Amino acid sequence: MKSNSKSHVPKYLCNFPFKPSEKKPARITREQSAQNLYGFEGRWNDCYTFVSTDKITLGIYYLPPGGYVDPPGHHRHGDELYHILEGEAVVVNPETGRTLYLDAGDTLYIPQSTRHQIFNLAGKMLAVLSVLAPIAWKDDGMGTMIQPVKDAKYFVPGVDAERSKFDEDSF
Repeated sequence: MKSNSKSHVPKYLCNFPFKPSEKKPARITREQSAQNLYGFEGRWNDCYTFVSTDKITLGIYYLPPGGYVDPPGHHRHGDELYHILEGEAVVVNPETGRTLYLDAGDTLYIPQSTRHQIFNLAGKMLAVLSVLAPIAWKDDGMGTMIQPVKDAKYFVPGVDAERSKFDEDSF
């Protein structure tokens, strides 16, 4: 990660709760987590990063009813897992239109560079555990800017989504 002043990557990424050279076993409570907001103004989502090292990032984020993550995720430097802690999620790949429902207890594996966007269309709070490895972001010219999806496929509730615990087709 570059350490120039023009970096768009938050300083805590890859350095929380310790710098890579200072890693040790640690208990990190929610109060000790790095709280941040993700999204565009007016559509912020509460996020809590518990660990972000040079090898892994783990956090929890919350989406209220009707909420969604915007811009869609696109991690060029690692795979991501979504584990639904509470609520129901609809996850869309805006490049392919592929749409999946996830219930509490379900996990979705998202390979590196796969576009993804998560929606809460249910009537209660959605809590998502997110794990990225090896790293979430790197200031390699991309920074934290996510390029728009060309010819985006849009989600149509009740038409496009599939309810299945496991689906062999790729996301």
